[in-house]
Amino acid sequence: LSGLRLSGDRPQFSYRQSSDEPFKSYTYKQVFEIIKEIGSGVVSIGFKPSSETFIGIYSSTS
Repeated sequence: LSGLRLSGDRPQFSYRQSSDEPFKSYTYKQVFEIIKEIGSGVVSIGFKPSSETFIGIYSSTS
């Protein structure tokens, strides 16, 4: 959360769909909102917040 507090409107990461497209960026605030949405979705399907529950999220990187 310190990155969000210090750099909220600055880019956290950038990506592009292909090498001939421009980069698109997400700010710390945007990423934090996405994280909250994912967490809310996980809770809504029945998982309970706990320090003993671990959930992995996998994604293609290229």
